[in-house]
Amino acid sequence: MKTRAILLLLVLLGLARSGQAAGFPEAPAGLSPGDACFAATSDGPADSAEVRQAVMLLAAGYDPGRVVESLRIMHPLHGALLPADLAPPLITWVDAHPQVGFWLISFRISPSRALYVLCREPSYEPPEAVWKPVRAASRRHDVPITVYGIDAETLEVVSQDVVSVATSRDRVDALVMYRQLPPVFSQAQNRLDLLGGRLGDPASPKPPRTLFQGVPGCVGCHSFSRDGMVFGMDLDHAGDKGGYILAGTRRDMDLTAGELLSWNDFPKIDDRQTTGLYARITPDGRQVIGTVNEIALLIKMDDPFASQLFYPYRGILAAYSRAQGRYFPVPGADDPGYVQTCPDIRPDGRQIAFARTATQWELIQKLGTGHVFALPQASLHELNAAYPVQFDIYHVPFDPDHRERPAVAEPLPGADGNGMSNYNPRYSPDGRWIVFTQSRHGLVLQPDSRLYAIPATGGVPRRMTCNLGLMNSWHSFSPNGRWLLFVSKETGADSRIWITHFDRQGRDSVPVMLHRFGEPGLACNVPEFVDRAAGGMERISFPAP
Repeated sequence: MKTRAILLLLVLLGLARSGQAAGFPEAPAGLSPGDACFAATSDGPADSAEVRQAVMLLAAGYDPGRVVESLRIMHPLHGALLPADLAPPLITWVDAHPQVGFWLISFRISPSRALYVLCREPSYEPPEAVWKPVRAASRRHDVPITVYGIDAETLEVVSQDVVSVATSRDRVDALVMYRQLPPVFSQAQNRLDLLGGRLGDPASPKPPRTLFQGVPGCVGCHSFSRDGMVFGMDLDHAGDKGGYILAGTRRDMDLTAGELLSWNDFPKIDDRQTTGLYARITPDGRQVIGTVNEIALLIKMDDPFASQLFYPYRGILAAYSRAQGRYFPVPGADDPGYVQTCPDIRPDGRQIAFARTATQWELIQKLGTGHVFALPQASLHELNAAYPVQFDIYHVPFDPDHRERPAVAEPLPGADGNGMSNYNPRYSPDGRWIVFTQSRHGLVLQPDSRLYAIPATGGVPRRMTCNLGLMNSWHSFSPNGRWLLFVSKETGADSRIWITHFDRQGRDSVPVMLHRFGEPGLACNVPEFVDRAAGGMERISFPAP
């Protein structure tokens, strides 16, 4: 190492004599007194004389003619906007250069100040002490993050990439509950011990809290009241596919049979079980609304990127009143000639948006119960062609105190009749916007699914900036309305949770991944923001079958 350092010092002397600048492209004049240089193992940005000398030598020997485009920063994405209260993000990159042995990361805080970090691994999670000045600077202007690949033999920069990030003045100020499970649906069904519930804080550097791990039956969609004090979640219980937990949030949620209802208590039109698909609690916590009397198509595949084709081809919306302990059909969304599903309730509780399509009577006659098992080699593309479906977004007035009054559902202009499938509408907390999912076919787990924002009364939908390359779905607004989270398989079959800023004009930003949410080999899905009032939840245990 001493010999190499001497050689690089000679290079430095040669550059100085020739009058060439001794620095990186971001700092052609070389290091500044305000720069800090340290190793990735450091807890803070304290300048290390040894690392500083190494960085000076690397800068002195920088030759743009030697740099090739073999390095790509994978995260954060270029132009990402981070929440004001986000814990330090993960910086990851890939470098295909065969000679690279380590990397140098540069955080350019200002024209006269940078943080340089020497790193041996292709990822770096800055400690809070390191990220704090970056966060502060990025609130004022974009901060470039550059990664340089260093040849292990010549100690020269041979690869590089740069992205810029900014930090919003808006906080998330909320928690996220999500489900974690194997990415292949059939495997998840057989390994309920791997199915878990997590409660994470985007502002915390700590991993999410384990609410439950291993379940007596499959658990699915969950939601909260606006204040976070009422919690609901699907639970297959004692052979009842329509089981649903409805309980007040508390520290130790040892759930009892009295906190478990069954959608099968809703009047059925045949002997099939009903499940209350995609049930959601109203903002005031007084009712929960789900899809009942449904028949669903379920085709399982071995592809971890698309392990099932699933959608109801019969079903209406029904509500359950907590105060009265009674079920009732939702007027205007209870037409048996249509499939009505994926409800969401406007913040004032007076309107429901949902996905609708015509009931497929031929499919009912053909498939009966709807359980179809495809060959492992079947592709989702082939199955979408064999069982095509497209939904439109509708909305209907909702008055639970006068549910005998008829109501008429109307299509949401801009989210219907467009030759695509439109589903999973979500109201913004101010009630002005709806964000929905769109794909060519289907209802869930479609690789081409994209998020769109539209005025809540209809209009021209806008394809959102946050969309990533592979699957964008299951979104949720933060209680303050300034952030939207969603799930994507952009980084692999193990789907991950991303977050994007959402302003008052309905514009969003390049997203950032919540990298602490999720474990290797397991997928994250059905994430929901929840008010911090639910932050006292420590664990959830389920009633015995």
